[in-house]
Amino acid sequence: MFAGIWDYSDVKGEAVPSFAILTDEPNELVAPYHDRMPVVLGDAERWLDLDTTLDDVEALGPERFAVRAVNPAVNKVAEKSIDAIERAA
Repeated sequence: MFAGIWDYSDVKGEAVPSFAILTDEPNELVAPYHDRMPVVLGDAERWLDLDTTLDDVEALGPERFAVRAVNPAVNKVAEKSIDAIERAA
């Protein structure tokens, strides 16, 4: 589960739900490829507890991730084909 936040934004006088996925510095697996990564929660219940502070939240460690090659099309917003996320040959 990704750590995220949400609230309502005022868009032309209308309350519209808005959200964001929180990012942080990359772990050692992601760092060679990108300068940030989503915060992947180790304990979703703790994140959802209103008394929990950001300092109390722990992200999953790199041992829970795997790096694999994928089709470069995954970086294109316009790409809609599910085949693009299959493993690269």
